Amino acid sequence: MAPPGGLRVAKPFAERVQSGKGKLIRGALALLLNWLVIAWWMHYRHHSMEAQRPVDVHKAPPPRPPPPARSDSAPKAAPKAAPEAAPRARPRPPPAERPRAAAAARSDPYATNETLVLGAERCAAFRAANPKLQRRFAPAGLFNSATNALWRTVLNNCKLTANGRHDLFMTPWGKHNPASWRGKHTAKMFSNASVLQWAPRLDSVLPLVIVKDPLTWMPSTCRHPYAVRLHPAQKQSKTCPSPHLAKPVSVAFQADRVLRYDSLPALWRDWHAEYYDAPYPRLMLRSEDLLFDPAGVARTVCDCLGGDLAAEADFVIEGGKKGVAFGHAQDTKGRRDALAFYGDATRRFENYAPDDLAFVAAALGDFAPFRYFRYDRGVS
Repeated sequence: MAPPGGLRVAKPFAERVQSGKGKLIRGALALLLNWLVIAWWMHYRHHSMEAQRPVDVHKAPPPRPPPPARSDSAPKAAPKAAPEAAPRARPRPPPAERPRAAAAARSDPYATNETLVLGAERCAAFRAANPKLQRRFAPAGLFNSATNALWRTVLNNCKLTANGRHDLFMTPWGKHNPASWRGKHTAKMFSNASVLQWAPRLDSVLPLVIVKDPLTWMPSTCRHPYAVRLHPAQKQSKTCPSPHLAKPVSVAFQADRVLRYDSLPALWRDWHAEYYDAPYPRLMLRSEDLLFDPAGVARTVCDCLGGDLAAEADFVIEGGKKGVAFGHAQDTKGRRDALAFYGDATRRFENYAPDDLAFVAAALGDFAPFRYFRYDRGVS
């Protein structure tokens, strides 16, 4: 019997549910069909681009088939000289054997004939233990040492494989934490509670330890202490760290893990000593080389990793654009200002009295990296 007044009767609940399921299934099938069409188009485009790639002109052409046998009655033409085979490209030497391009002459206070690095003798073992796809690099260093600038310089200019990235923003144990925390502490970025939900194999990570001149690092730390807890006398001094260089300091590497040091020079020495004495592969590089010769630093790291360095015309210099800081965003010096500031030899000794330099010499004079990186110039 039809409803009065031409009114429509609502469908039973079960029938509406069944109808909704049908619409949902049809929508899902349509979405899957669209995805398959897009995937097929991307596959077709990739192969079309592969087919259009230019032919390598340095590759020797394939041998021609022999000509058909001629009749004895046919006149024989004079034999032609065999065409010379196209020259083959010389195989590229492994990274450790590549000659280094001569860097432009430097006149800064830290200038040497080459990029100074500690740990290059372990690069071959690192490459042998890790396939190229698994190799990663990660910056490490004290606060105010340009760890971010080092990370971006290598990331932008060194390529290991055609696809994928081989960088970590920090070492798995934390880029500012002591080297002895390796395998004993996991940075939040790699913990189970992080977004990544992943931690790399420690032996596949090459730490890039950046070292800064202690005479310029200590004033930077006074301006931007970060986790360093300065002595109250140093906080009040306008010429920090002088004249309170011998005062004890502490560092809150974690909220519940605060380490104490006899002085700022002792902090600089003890922190770097752990990486210097570490038994695993690592590179220790100068912050000043990164500033005055970034290509030399990138080349040193890239050779160690077994990658390819960007061409000179494509090389990206960190902080090279106007208004971009060199290093950490909190640093007020752009690269141009940093070049002028650290290029002036007199700035190293600003606010240091003779007694201060004598204290630094006594605290660091027997530390090998202090001498190797030429930080003892004018101090001892």
